[in-house]
Amino acid sequence: MSCALGMSIALAPRPARADAAADKAAAEALYQLAQQLMSAGDYANACPKLDASNSLDPGVGTLLLLGDCQEKLGKLAGAWAAFREAAQLAESRNDAERARLAEVRAAALKPRLVYVVYKVAAGNDVAGFELRLSGALVSKGSWGVGLPLDPGRYELVASAPNRETWHSTLEVPTKLAGPLVVQVPVLRAVPVRASSPPAATPSRMTGDSQSSNGSAQKTWGVVVGAVGAAALIGSGVIAFLASQKNSDSKDRCDRANPNLCDPQGLEQRKDAQDLARISTFVGIGGAVVLAGGTVLYLTAPRAETGHVTGLSLRVGASF
Repeated sequence: MSCALGMSIALAPRPARADAAADKAAAEALYQLAQQLMSAGDYANACPKLDASNSLDPGVGTLLLLGDCQEKLGKLAGAWAAFREAAQLAESRNDAERARLAEVRAAALKPRLVYVVYKVAAGNDVAGFELRLSGALVSKGSWGVGLPLDPGRYELVASAPNRETWHSTLEVPTKLAGPLVVQVPVLRAVPVRASSPPAATPSRMTGDSQSSNGSAQKTWGVVVGAVGAAALIGSGVIAFLASQKNSDSKDRCDRANPNLCDPQGLEQRKDAQDLARISTFVGIGGAVVLAGGTVLYLTAPRAETGHVTGLSLRVGASF
């Protein structure tokens, strides 16, 4: 999702990283790949590459090309945001010429933007209320303000503790004479159910109740153990996929220097590492759950074969 929500771009300095050189190299590779894709007219794949390149190593040229790419895709809000960020970055680097160029490009787009205004009912001013646009939080400070948004379909969700969640679909057209106003109604309170009185605690458990509880615990033990076993199987499958990804990445790397790979090889290697970590976590969790199910099953109380009430047994002879 590319949108400009409350455009307040801060170019804060980033902390120094040990792998800054690797980031710059990856950013350059992504930038060059994006240029090739744009030359071929493949803007849908080029724009994400430029965005990733800028995240690794922010650059005025990268942002200008990203804005141009977004504009060709029809994502005018994203393009405008990229040009505005490029202008501010250029100014911070005393690059007056490219700062003016970015400002001109942003100014040309501004009249063509579609704006959305979120009007949230006053009754929603409660602790924990959230309004999200396709997962992104719409901050309270941006309510009632016209925000540029790219054309497309978005999911709106409003939620709050002890309130019913509100869902809506927002369709943003490519052109609109005025702002698109979204009315968010007051969320209805969740009905409070009457609590039932606590059940009486039996002073003594009979053989039948022990049998019932033992059977239920064994059942839960089997269920929990099955979940753990399934997790272990899933861990093995994920580990196999990680191995395949790693093997695929080697085909795109220099045999003399395995760490020198093309962008797709680097992405495949990262995917393999991520899958390996997930496999480890799932495997550990599965082992713990399986052990818990085993304990539940083995510690279930056994049913009594019978019980004797009020019987006195005398051992010995009676004459």
